[in-house]
Amino acid sequence: MSGGRREAFWPSQAQRQLLAVALGTGEEALAAWQALRPTLDLDNLEPGSFTLLPLVYRTLAECGNDDPLLPRLKGIQRNAWVRNNLLLERTGQTAEVLEAAGIRPLFVGGTLFASRFFPDVGLRPSAAVEVLIDSDHAADTCAPLAGAHWTFRPDITEGPAGPLYFSDAHENLCIVRTALGFDFALAGDVALAHAPLWENAEPQQLRSGASPLFPAATEALLVALVLGARRKPTPSIAWILDTVMILRHAADRIDWQRFFDLGLPRGQALRLREALGYVSGLPHVDVPRPALDRLAATRVDLAERLIYAGAAGSAPRLGALPEVVAEQLVESAGLGPAHAIASFPARLRARWGLRSSSRLPGAVGRRALRHIAGRTGT
Repeated sequence: MSGGRREAFWPSQAQRQLLAVALGTGEEALAAWQALRPTLDLDNLEPGSFTLLPLVYRTLAECGNDDPLLPRLKGIQRNAWVRNNLLLERTGQTAEVLEAAGIRPLFVGGTLFASRFFPDVGLRPSAAVEVLIDSDHAADTCAPLAGAHWTFRPDITEGPAGPLYFSDAHENLCIVRTALGFDFALAGDVALAHAPLWENAEPQQLRSGASPLFPAATEALLVALVLGARRKPTPSIAWILDTVMILRHAADRIDWQRFFDLGLPRGQALRLREALGYVSGLPHVDVPRPALDRLAATRVDLAERLIYAGAAGSAPRLGALPEVVAEQLVESAGLGPAHAIASFPARLRARWGLRSSSRLPGAVGRRALRHIAGRTGT
């Protein structure tokens, strides 16, 4: 957790030290490294920390540091370079089979972020091809992806409304999304909210000849924040690196008015305010002051605050309940509180696989007892 922040996506204290090295230069980076080094154990890193290591290596190498860990860090960076280049090939293959099936994919993360916004493709480790498609085609992806040697993984797919996961023989993942998040919605309509992301999409020419579509800089910044700054099953702070590198290397291509036009009506004011506010305090990152002021001045109603809290994991002691409430609020937008309350039991039944509402009190009790036992270690 960062400086008292409650959301689940913030870096820990150790990760903030790693960020200071990874994103710093010269004496400031070396001082951060010296402070971190006595407690750093590469074999026991927190989840999400590994992503920072190639940038840590580059910083230390540029500073002329001769730490004994440097050869190992160099190997990590080199491995990321090799794997990311292979993933770029897999990205091209994935684009070709989906387009041949009449599906227009938009690639929204991982290796394409590295190839477009990072100084070197090996500086942003990734193990996944991430693609956004129209919700109408979600059921049509398995067959074409099988043609690119992706195997559907129902064991790790997050329920009927979550992303679809596929894997290949090299343990790479393909993550197929129909939404950046359940809370990225326009008047309760998630599909409508995502349509503009394709408007300015740019083809990325790969060595294979494929040209997968990737969000333009403005939309890429929004995607990095909306997709990354939220609670996830596996903690990740890669969104911070993606955001920083877009701001460093594509600042002249960001249309801030369009950024606000896309993000604010879709319920993202709090996420953008908190995330960009944090990133603006990192080394050598420039978020325009008018942009931060615009976000600070944006009014946020109670429903949006509750939705953000549920999606961000702000109340971990309540388990999954805040997220369920947030999903209900999104889907009930414009229908009034009475509808939200009346339809909530049906959502819980579907989420927990119950046949009738009469089973809800028992299910709630069992989950509460498990949660209490987990907190007390009993």
